[in-house]
Amino acid sequence: MFSIGMTEEELETLETVLARYGAVVSFDQLQEAFKDDRQYLRKRISKLTRKGWLFRIKKGLYVISDLHARGTLSISQYSIVNALVDQAYISFESALQYHGYYDQLLNKVSSIATRQYQDKVMDGYTFSFVKTLPEYFYSWETHQIDGQAVKIASKEKALIDLIQFHRNRYSVDLVLEKLGNYQNEFNLELLIDLSFKTHTATQRILGFVLDCLKLNSSKLNEGLKTKKGSSRITDSADNLYNSKWRLYYDRYFDQYA
Repeated sequence: MFSIGMTEEELETLETVLARYGAVVSFDQLQEAFKDDRQYLRKRISKLTRKGWLFRIKKGLYVISDLHARGTLSISQYSIVNALVDQAYISFESALQYHGYYDQLLNKVSSIATRQYQDKVMDGYTFSFVKTLPEYFYSWETHQIDGQAVKIASKEKALIDLIQFHRNRYSVDLVLEKLGNYQNEFNLELLIDLSFKTHTATQRILGFVLDCLKLNSSKLNEGLKTKKGSSRITDSADNLYNSKWRLYYDRYFDQYA
């Protein structure tokens, strides 16, 4: 029986490749399995990619589709990230979802990288990368997912990243929600220590969040006493001011007072 756009021989070979190397394979591994010369293999790969049996991750690296559902990734979307970009770790809502603290449907996997990369769309998922400086590339853990080593932010660092890189009402409200609902499952001491490695604005916003939730913010407040100037939750004209944290904030957050 022939699969759509693929011969029986090609199907059997891809099954062999899956068993031998896993779903993420290189050009050289495909060449070893198909025993084609390089020029003909490029044509074969191009055809299999067009037909939905292979996804191109980057030059010379591919993911084999689910052989029972053409055009569908055969592995978790998380396992694609470090195949795309080695120096990146998954963070924000994507990391919270991995850790079990975000249950809404996501069609984007958001990561932090030490260089700027364009978004990549694969199987309905957008893989996006936020560029950061090396000193902010920390507090991630390596997890084995579908045979791939994947860097994922700790749940505490995911909250810090939401504040630091997505400074807006939505992200701060999300941090409030997660800390409020799961405060006994987050290490507040670690959260504060991680914030000391970030911008002053991030520390002030975290202090404001802790106060909104009636959590102990004294260590953070003490560490900020020598800091000058003021910060904002967003770049918009926030019209309320918290003198303790020297922070302009949106009236929306008065609901937590």
